[in-house]
Amino acid sequence: MQFIDLSSSAGIANSIASSLGNVLNTFVVGVLILLIGFTFGRILGKFVQIILHEFRLNSAVRKSFGLKFALEDAIGAIISWTIYFFTILLALSYMGISRQVADALAAIALAVLALSIVFALKDFMPNFVAGVIIQQRHLLKKDQKLKLNGISGRVSELGLLETKLTTVKGDTIFFPNSLLFKQKVVSLR
Repeated sequence: MQFIDLSSSAGIANSIASSLGNVLNTFVVGVLILLIGFTFGRILGKFVQIILHEFRLNSAVRKSFGLKFALEDAIGAIISWTIYFFTILLALSYMGISRQVADALAAIALAVLALSIVFALKDFMPNFVAGVIIQQRHLLKKDQKLKLNGISGRVSELGLLETKLTTVKGDTIFFPNSLLFKQKVVSLR
């Protein structure tokens, strides 16, 4: 007959329970760090957006540069996402995730950010450059009559990104400035 030493089995069970409790505790605190950080990031991003709206940043950009761009929202979002990123790194660090994993996540986040910027500027830059050329060389003027893509109308507004054309029927059409360089434009008298 064999006897089982219950004292060593109880010691193993206590050790497992203690380890499991430590892991669970670390996980719960890591999740709390994420919740607090994400909440703080969202609140701070919205707060910055409200402050910039009070200063009428979008209106100032529209007046100064002719850009219809929600800069207030963009700056608020950048601040929120920056806080989210550092919150994730802090939570991973607290939970004992290795430095290599955190570095890999940081590299992935930076790559995604770089790709987002490239895709965001993909349409912005050609339209912006075309708008600057149109305005610098005075290629189009306000109230000038022209025909573009089979649509005749009067230039009612020239912006850095788009040109607003009003047809004879009173319809308003916005053309990206880069299209003015790619398509045949006929100036009418």
